Amino acid sequence: GELNGQIISVNPAWDQDTAETQSLITRTSPDAIEWEELSSYQLPPETWVSRVAGSNGLVVAIGERWTEDSRNAEHLVFKTTDGVMWTESPLGLEIGDDENVYIQNMAMGAAGIALAVQFESYQEEQPLTLVFESHEVLLDHMRGSFSLTDVESGEVVLTGKMDEIFNWGGEGQNIYNPETGELLTVIPYEIWERAYNEFYMGGGGGSPLPIPVPGGEPTEPPIISIEYDGLVVTVDEQAGTYSVADASSGDEIATGPVDYLYQGPPPTFKDQETGDVLLAVTWDEWHQAEEQSWMNVEYGGEYYEYNSKTALVTSTDGDTWTMEIVNNSQGGSSAFLAATDVGFVAMVNAYNEGGEQSKVWTMSGGEWTVRDAERSDLWLHKVTTTADGLIGVGDGAGGPALWSSPDGVSWTSEFAILPQNDGSYAWLSDVTNDGAGTLGTLAIREKYSEYSPLVIEQDTYTAIFEEGEYVLRVTETASGETVLGLGWEEFEEGSSPVTYADKATSIDLGNGDVMVITDDESYAAMETQYAGNGQLGLSVFLNDGTGWSEAVVEVEGRVNGASELFLADGKIVIAGSYWGMEHSYRYEEPTANSFVIIVGTPVGG
Repeated sequence: GELNGQIISVNPAWDQDTAETQSLITRTSPDAIEWEELSSYQLPPETWVSRVAGSNGLVVAIGERWTEDSRNAEHLVFKTTDGVMWTESPLGLEIGDDENVYIQNMAMGAAGIALAVQFESYQEEQPLTLVFESHEVLLDHMRGSFSLTDVESGEVVLTGKMDEIFNWGGEGQNIYNPETGELLTVIPYEIWERAYNEFYMGGGGGSPLPIPVPGGEPTEPPIISIEYDGLVVTVDEQAGTYSVADASSGDEIATGPVDYLYQGPPPTFKDQETGDVLLAVTWDEWHQAEEQSWMNVEYGGEYYEYNSKTALVTSTDGDTWTMEIVNNSQGGSSAFLAATDVGFVAMVNAYNEGGEQSKVWTMSGGEWTVRDAERSDLWLHKVTTTADGLIGVGDGAGGPALWSSPDGVSWTSEFAILPQNDGSYAWLSDVTNDGAGTLGTLAIREKYSEYSPLVIEQDTYTAIFEEGEYVLRVTETASGETVLGLGWEEFEEGSSPVTYADKATSIDLGNGDVMVITDDESYAAMETQYAGNGQLGLSVFLNDGTGWSEAVVEVEGRVNGASELFLADGKIVIAGSYWGMEHSYRYEEPTANSFVIIVGTPVGG
């Protein structure tokens, strides 16, 4: 947006070292091309930002902060008037004990700030109590927390987050020393999975091609070895063990059971001040207590009852907020929320026993009024104000389209995005107004993963896999004449002339020739088969009052998740994230992705 005569970009960024905290990175530019970082505001621990908006010299970010003893996140408001100094204050929503809160939409304009908020209530998942000889462990999965109680005294001696006692997820496969519990390294999942695939699909498991051809009996034990970060990790699936060695010297560092490798160190609870171990259990003991705890949980008869309400929450300054309940039924949600010259307008869809209803709520002079919407099949993702009313992008009965309305009640399609004839899907993700009479909307096109037979062509023969009635068909490359055709019955009976060994698939054509397809050829053909799937194409449609015209966005690399469009000083600005290289069918070093701002002008103007 704009702030104090400058173009401003505000985005939340994870801390690169810990990935546990976020900062708001503010950059400014006079022309949207040369950018300068103005500030980096570190958010409080366990806080992240989900929405940012700005208007009339004020930028507001809505954040969420979770605490161990709360079912809901605490919602915070961060404000700045200069992009440097930020202030923090609570949003102060009135939340019932049994309600979960979700902020659906946000808009800013001349009247201040508006939020569309969803309140949902249902019986939460009951905590589990794991009973051991000396202690009881209370696991609250809803809040992601635990507490440890001394059985003899009944005193809670330790509380914390479940992440502190488990080692789930992360960036890859954690490798521990079983004797000390030390984390030796984290192998990215892409590398870990590739090593397994190469063995099970190529090192004795079978052909990587889409045909049921197993390999021969492995000539060596099923052992997977992965070198990473100066270490060699060896997994013996048959023996159920793993070992870690120094890659340069070969010296063994650690050994242990495979179960320990996948589950990590078993839960250990330590006094935070002294470091003394209060409770240590094996995984077998833990799982046994967990199973018994599940058997003891009792749910009430209304466990599956669900209710929701929708509220419009407004503020003139971001400090004092007023809440208006606009729907209180079994289900409801805000279809859009937009700022006008004098207030706000919102469409709210309600779902109850009487069916689906849509209402349009309009604020003017600080008061809300409501009218029935003319249609309930319209879902708008983004709406902005124009000189003639409102314009929005979304989905209606006819698919993705751009819609205009004088009042938010009656909507007319300006143009629709028709089905693409190249196997791709297109939609509109954003709409904007430059304030000087030009409107713009951002179109995104993504190619379907459309099915096609896998084709591997060699000088003499061409193999075609999964083609209609054929599981495999081989033709002469020059003439196209079929030499061999196999259906499922040949493979099911074990009578197919296809074998696999030494990372190559051999096809006996019965005429004295054998077609040999190496695994490298197989992987290369698979990459070609799916090349371009998921690739995003971008266009911007502009209207300066004379009608809509398309400007195709041409940019090197792959732009993923383009989400915002901004028009400034004759320039088109698109914000999203950037991937410099397409993902490969086979693992290669991962390409870092980052936020990106694309700036351009359409050809001819």
